[in-house]
Amino acid sequence: MLGGCDQKPEERKAEKITENVLKGVMGKDVPQFTAGRIEHVTKTREGDTQSFNIFFADIRGDALKEYDAELKEKGWQTQLLDMGKAGMISAQKDKLGLSLSSSQDDNKGTLAVFSTP
Repeated sequence: MLGGCDQKPEERKAEKITENVLKGVMGKDVPQFTAGRIEHVTKTREGDTQSFNIFFADIRGDALKEYDAELKEKGWQTQLLDMGKAGMISAQKDKLGLSLSSSQDDNKGTLAVFSTP
């Protein structure tokens, strides 16, 4: 997902977990978000719905617009809400949904991906 040369072992581990989660469970339809550094990942399951929250730091300011364009290229239906220093993307493709929110105040954000039956 992110370049591995300058990463700490825990960052590489978090990246690998995220990559495996998205590819193995959700398929390969979720574009990789590469405009930030993964801090940690959580996974929840409620009935048949699985969701993953990936928490990022050091997100670039133009990251939402770039990710929105990448989602559209892969056939996702998206809505981008740009509020200047903060923003959010909501997207849907088949049985997958996601939201990405970020703030330029602290350069942090969360990518939530969920699947339904």
